[in-house]
Formats: sequence, C-alpha cells, structure tokens
Amino acid sequence: MAKGQQPSQSGPIGEVTEPPKLDLETYIQNYTGTTKFERLLFIGLHSTVLRTEALKAAVAEAKKGRNVAHYNAAQEAYSRVAPDEPEAQHDAQWVTSMEKQNKVEGARLEAELKGYKNNLIKESIRIGNEDCGKFYQSIGNLQKAYEAYQRMRQDAIINKHIIELNKHLTTITIEQKNWLGAVNHAQKLLSVTEQTQTEEAKAVQPFIKIAQGLAFMAQKKYSDAATSFLGVGTGMDAPAIMSGNDVAIYGGLCALASIDRDQLQKKVLNSTTFRSYLELEPEVRRAITSFVNGRYSVCLSILEGYRNDYLLDIHLSSHVSDIFRLIRSKSIAQYFIPFSCVTLESLNASFAQSGESIEEELLGMIKNGTLNARIDTIKGTLNAVIPSPRAQLQQKTLDSVKEYERELRQRILRMNIINAGLELEPKNGVSLGGDQSTDLDQIDFEAIGSPPYGSSFKDLEGDETLGCYKGVSCANSSSDSDIRPNKCYCTLLKAYTRYCHGVLGAGGSNAVQTVFMTRKDLQCIHEPFGDAFYFGPERLSSRYEDDVKARDESGFSDSTFKSVFDEIEKQTQQGKRVFIKDITHYLAPPYGKPASIAPSLAGAPKRGVGTNGAVTNGVTNGVTNGVAATNGNGTNGHVTNGNAANGHTTNGHTTNGHTTNGHTTNGHAANGHATNGHATNGNVTNGNATSSAPYPYNTEAEPGNPTVVPEEILKKFHFTFLIRHPRSSIPSYFRCTIPPLNKVTGFYNFDPSEAGYDELRRVFDFLKSKGHVGPAIAGKYEGNLPNGEVSITMIDADDLLDNPNGIIEAYCKEVGMDYDPGMLNWDTEEDHAQAKRAFEKWRGFHNDAIESCSLKPRDSKHAKKTKTVEEENECWKETYGAEGARIIRECVDANIPDYEYLKSFALKVPFKAPGEA
Repeated sequence: MAKGQQPSQSGPIGEVTEPPKLDLETYIQNYTGTTKFERLLFIGLHSTVLRTEALKAAVAEAKKGRNVAHYNAAQEAYSRVAPDEPEAQHDAQWVTSMEKQNKVEGARLEAELKGYKNNLIKESIRIGNEDCGKFYQSIGNLQKAYEAYQRMRQDAIINKHIIELNKHLTTITIEQKNWLGAVNHAQKLLSVTEQTQTEEAKAVQPFIKIAQGLAFMAQKKYSDAATSFLGVGTGMDAPAIMSGNDVAIYGGLCALASIDRDQLQKKVLNSTTFRSYLELEPEVRRAITSFVNGRYSVCLSILEGYRNDYLLDIHLSSHVSDIFRLIRSKSIAQYFIPFSCVTLESLNASFAQSGESIEEELLGMIKNGTLNARIDTIKGTLNAVIPSPRAQLQQKTLDSVKEYERELRQRILRMNIINAGLELEPKNGVSLGGDQSTDLDQIDFEAIGSPPYGSSFKDLEGDETLGCYKGVSCANSSSDSDIRPNKCYCTLLKAYTRYCHGVLGAGGSNAVQTVFMTRKDLQCIHEPFGDAFYFGPERLSSRYEDDVKARDESGFSDSTFKSVFDEIEKQTQQGKRVFIKDITHYLAPPYGKPASIAPSLAGAPKRGVGTNGAVTNGVTNGVTNGVAATNGNGTNGHVTNGNAANGHTTNGHTTNGHTTNGHTTNGHAANGHATNGHATNGNVTNGNATSSAPYPYNTEAEPGNPTVVPEEILKKFHFTFLIRHPRSSIPSYFRCTIPPLNKVTGFYNFDPSEAGYDELRRVFDFLKSKGHVGPAIAGKYEGNLPNGEVSITMIDADDLLDNPNGIIEAYCKEVGMDYDPGMLNWDTEEDHAQAKRAFEKWRGFHNDAIESCSLKPRDSKHAKKTKTVEEENECWKETYGAEGARIIRECVDANIPDYEYLKSFALKVPFKAPGEA
C-alpha cells in the first residue's frame, strides 16, 4: 500500500476483518462498570478476530453486575458465535434470581426514601435519592436513575454535594448518549468548581474536560473536542468513562483534524500535561510530530496502521472516516501551500495508492474550497490560483448589482401583491393564542419568491406577506405556527441609577415588548446584541462563519459589544426611559465554553458603561425576563464610534487574512489580537465546514462570569426574567430550521445551544450570587425592599398568557413603573406607528404584533394542553420525522432541569380579569 492511501474496506459495513494491534486483556483492564461491558460487547460484535474472546468476556462481565439486559444481549450474541460453549447457554436461573433481587432491592430503597421524606431529614433524603440513582443505574434503568439524581438537587446545599450531583448526571447522560445533556451538566459542574478552590473542585476538573470532549466529538465538533481533551490536565481518573490512552487518542486525532501546524506544535507537542498522555500512545505522538515536520505521508501511514484499533473503539469508530478524511485533506493542502505549481506525479507518489491517481480527490477538494487551485490535465500539474484584487473588486461589484436587482424585483413583487389585495393580514383584537394566520406549510415559497437574501434570521421572521404569526404574537404555547423560535430572552431597561437588564423567553416577549413600547415615556431598543453575536468581529456564533456575504450585507459586520453599549448610551440621552429586549445567550459563548471579556470591552472603565455619576432622565428599574430599567447615567466613559478602543480595528477584519492559496492565516482581528486558531487550511471537506467563530478571545476572564460583558457593566442593569417550557419552545425553533421555513428564516441547521436555557440559568445564578438580583423573590416578600436591592422577578410565559393583567401589574410594581390597564390595549394609529418604529430595524419581523391591538387572557380553546412524553414523541415524529423527533426530545430533556429550576422562582399572583381594578 502506498503512503497515506486509505485502504479499501473489506467485509460488511461495521465489521473489522483484519487483526488489530491491541491486546484485549490489557486494553479492557483500563475500564470499569458499564463502559467495560459496552466496549467488550462492541468489539465482540464488530471484530471477526476478537469476537469469541470479547463476547465471552462480556458475558462474564455482565454476570458480575445486576443488569439483566446486558447479560441477555451478550449471551445472545455469544450463542451465535460459539453455541457449544458453556457460557453461551442461557442461564435462566441467574436471570430469574437477579430480577427478584433487583425488585426487592428497589422496593427497599424506595421505602427508605419515603421514610426519610416523612421525617424531613434533608441529608438523608439526598443520600436516599443518590442510593436509588446508583441502583437504577446498575440495573440499566437510566431514565429512573437520572430522575433520582435530579431529585438530589433540592437537597444539595454545599459545593461538595452539588459537584457529586452534577458528576452523576453527567455520567448518566454519557451512558444515554445524550450529548447535549452531557455538555450542559459538565458546564454546570464547571460553574460550581469555578466558585470554589477546594480539593474536590480541583480533582473534578479532568472529569469535566473528558465529558465535554467526548460530547463535542460525538457531535463532530472536533475543534472543541480537541480543546477539551488538550485541557484535561494531570490526575485524570475516570475508568467508568475512558482511560488515559483514550485521552491521547481522542485528543490527538481531533487536534490533527482541526488545528493548524503551529498550534499543534504549541498546544500538543509542547504541552507538558498532554505530553504525559501521548507517552501512553506513542503512535499518536509520532503521527502528530510527522505532520508538524511536513512528513505528511508518514503521518497518514502511521494512522492507517492503527485504523482497525480505532474502528473498535466504541466512541471513536463512527468518526474514523471523517477524521481521517479531514487529516488527509489538511495534509494535501499543507503539502501544496509552499508551491505555486505541483506535479500530479509528486502528489500521487506521496498520497496515492500505487498505480492510481488522486486527481478525483483533488477535484473534490477544489470544489468544496479546501484547495484554491486548478488542475492542468494536459501538463499534469496542480496550479495555485493567485487572487487578483482587481478581478475580485469587479466580481464583488457585479454581485452587488445582481443582488440589488434581485431585491428590487422582490420589492416590486411585494408591491404588486399588496396592490392586488393578496396580502395576508391578521385580524385586530384577537387574544394571545388566537388562530388568525395562514398555514405556512401550504405556501408555495418558490412561486411567491422568498424574501431578499437576508442579513440575518431576525430580519426575515414574521414577514407580514406570509402571515407568519398566529394572532398577536408567537406567545401562544399551544401553537407551533410561529416563525419566531422561542428562546430565553434578555430585556434591558435603563432607569434611576442602574441599567436594567433582564431575561425573556420568546413565549411572551413580543407581547410584553408591545405592551411597553407603545408607552410614550419609553424609548425602545430591540435585540441589539445579536448584531455582535452573529455578524461582528467579536461574534460568538459560528452560524454565519462561512457566509461572509451574509455578514457583510447584514450591515453589522463591524458591530462589537462595545458599539452596542455605546448606542444604548446614546439612547439614554433622549429624555426617556430606555426599554431594551434582547436574547440572553447573545452575551455568552455557546455550548458552555468558558467566557472571557469581549475585546472591545476589555478596557472599559471600572464604573462600567460610561458613567460619571450624571443622571440623564433615568428610567424605572425593571423588566420581565429582561424588561428592566435604570436611570440614565452620563456618557464620559465611551469612545463614541465604538471602534477606537484597545486597538480595535475599524472594520473588524485584518487586511492580510488570505494567502495566495486562499487559506486564512489570521482570521478576524478584534481588539488588536488575531485569532490564529481559525485557519481554514483544509478545514472544509465535502462541503462540511469546521471553522468556528473568532472565539475564544485573547482577553482575561472574570471568575464565575458566564458572559463576555464585565461585571462592572452588568451590575448597572436591573434584571428580570421570563421563561417558557422547552416542550413548547424547542419544537417551534426546530421547525424554523427545516423546509419550508428555513427558506424564510435563513437558519439551515438546528443548533441546540440557541435554546438558551443553560445560558439563562448560568447568568441568573451569577447575578444572584453577586447580589445583583435577590434574595427577595417577587410576590413572596412583604414590605419594602432594602435600598438598592432588586427582587428576583421571574415570569413564566404560561402564567403571563393566562393572567396578563395580574402579571403585568405585578411586574410594573417590581420595576417601579406606574401600571395602567390601558397598557394592554394599543389600538390607535399613533400606537401602531410607534410600535412600527420600534421594530423598524427588524424589517417586518413582528408585523403581527404591530397589527394586533390588545393583550387578553387566552381562552379555553387555546389553554395550555398537557401531553405525556409518549404523546409528545408521537406528535413530533408525525410532524418532523423520527430523526427530528429524536433531536427535539434530546434538546427538550436537556433543558427541562434548567427550566424547572428557574420556574421555582416564578412570580405568582391572583387572576385579574381585564378591566378589573
């Protein structure tokens, strides 16, 4: 076999017919518990060479525990391979005996727990739930184990117990292959350990990293996985999940697939901690060293020699093909970089199988953008394409003309639709939850013509010509027809001596915002931080990372977090209170990544957003889930254009970001720091981009702060919160990412991190721990709050929809606003004009909310409906297919714990009928 060439597959798919290099007995001694059994069974099912030995060991391992299902699976598989072996005979006596023991033990533990609950002994209840969780985990009932561990939360007070709780939950979600849940629980574990410096906290750090790395790898986020595995550190001891050898293999391969040569040398080979793991797997170290030294064919040959071993790894097997393809593409791209012209003969000698050509592979790499080159079949060469600035400018100009013409045609089409009376409009006066829209599934988007190529998802949502909302807004939790994905929202108000900042779930945020935006004493700003989150040089989201056109045409490609705060500061000087609604996760890195301060804010004055103590017409002090208020503070702490602080470039982009081969070498500059970790050099293969946003920043982190905004700025805001149950919000969001709605939204993939519950909870806990909200809970305290204290004002969207009068009145009281029942009605021309101005930035995004005229309690027809898990699954399966239902269920289940935790702080008030004094 020639160097670097991928061998042909032999045997059925999923079956390894060649002998691996691993010694099964030595290999399996590194593991304990469920993972030991599962690895033995996996090897037995997939290796023709080790099948008999592995399945025999799996049967023996299963009989050491309580899990009858494990024994049955191993015995059945072994009986097919070696039916005459004693271990292959079904041991019915053991099965019956173990089932009886499990039943008795389960009943005993539940009875003990019930007794503890009756005696109200919190520590005993916690231990009882933990014992139940361990028992159910041992018999394979992972759902019951998860529920038992989850019940420990209310009785886990000290950090040690909270660490144990989240460690249990992380392990369970890994066994369930619920990778989103694993990331969330690992992040919660990290948040706890960051707040304490105990030995227990330090000891759990390696566990957190391997859990995050495993979850990221399972989701094919190889760059994030590499970062996690490389950060494992010393003292890793988690045989129930993986061994030190696995850390070296997983981390090394993910790094090879996603990190450039310079970073491989710096972060992998020169790492004193990770080097100790590489010593356990010298072949991985040799492969990385060969790649760094430019010996690409040697690197590929080493990896090919261990392909069979990797295919027998339960976590790595499904990724071997993708990872090897990425490494191979990177190798070819790196080999070509120094040259303007390379002969196909030399490439074949290094990378092709003897007698074959890699011409087709090169063609594929050119098509998907991995190689910026052209093949000269006559001369037999691969030639680099040297960019021509003049030609690029001409092409950009022509593209702009075509885009302008297309947008113009769309606008003419819209005008013709309106003139012909074909526009779909909601009826005024409907209650929240009214059903007045057209079924979007019946709309022929191609015939109508999709909206102009949008700068962002938010620009396209709620397009009035499509009748996207039902009734007043997307607040109806019993409906899935809203285009707006329901997420955890953040609302900002400026009032008195504080900025007001809070968090809203979309389930009622548009209604709440309309209630307040039509007040003449408020100045509204609608979701400004998404500009920096998605499009600016400090963007945290990778959604538009490979769509430069969308970022440039958004108009926000230069927006930084500082420029957003500067704009807010300007609004405070117009003599009105400022009402700002925004999304919580816009302020935090996705997927629980550690936060550091945004470069543009890293040099912010200690007093926060431009404050010299001057008060400019303050604002009240509150918001719902983010409708907050705070007095206007002066503006002597900001550079007004937001682009001149700390060396931040004016356009957010480096000028030398491209080499002659089209490989970005510096990425995007922010605060004067280039983010070198994002070179594309082979990171795009077969159209699957692995590039990520220019995060992490090269800035310091604030201990415990989950956002990219300094606490000195955050504490100027008054936070309030509005939440909605994930089972209502997640399916709505998922629907926006699949046809036909993704043509309208511009969101072509479902990103679980955009659900926002984890970010909301972490931000909430941080604010609470720092005393920026609480400890008093709205609706649960008497008398006046101490001067400067802000109550925890948490509103559940279902409560808001059922009792808008009572909730809005209580909310106004908490934030220091005067309540007027007339706030819930906005039916004058001036009201609609004011609302339209407030939403102008979103270009029709909330037209149904603008056209509505009131907020009323939802009636019995639209009342909250309770479904069982089975009914939900069936409904989602019917609507979105089996895979869609699985994705939704995983995301919903992962976010329910956060929602229920936040729900425990929710405001409860008696029902108040419309017009009731």
